[in-house]
Amino acid sequence: MDPYRARPALTAPCPRCGDVELSTRAVADARIDECSRCSGVFVPGDLMPRFLDALDLGGLVLDEFPPGTPVAHPGGPMYVKCPRCRIVMNRRLFATGARVVIDVCKLHGIWFDDAELHAIAAFAANGGMERAASADAKRLAAEKADADRRASAHVPWVADPADLATQRRVSILDAVLGFLFR
Repeated sequence: MDPYRARPALTAPCPRCGDVELSTRAVADARIDECSRCSGVFVPGDLMPRFLDALDLGGLVLDEFPPGTPVAHPGGPMYVKCPRCRIVMNRRLFATGARVVIDVCKLHGIWFDDAELHAIAAFAANGGMERAASADAKRLAAEKADADRRASAHVPWVADPADLATQRRVSILDAVLGFLFR
């Protein structure tokens, strides 16, 4: 290779490693992208329901991908770019109780670092998605009840002119201070 020529750009670089090309891996009839260095995988968004179903691709993930303990930040950049569009993905907790932080491209899919896809499949197979939905519904109901309670407790005080006129010992200054600090 000519030393003055730039290396060809990667078509699908690993979001975590940056300098490694992702390879395609077949999981039954689905195709995902995998990094040979860090073992991370990129799953297209439309395949996620199938990967969460233990009777579909979720069962294969449990069999074919090694278990492990997901790490919140495995090294490399904290915020990674989508291998398809190269836009920085959003980091978020996969589901309440899952203990897995994923990187999401709303247009293309989800990046799972090493052991995270297996952890998510196991979480879903053990009823984690249902528990997460229930916990989220309870949390939202509690937040709404708290907001309603605070809204009903905040009733602004309005001075009644008749009360102010009948109180002879109350000066104008006392009335204004009472109105402001009551």
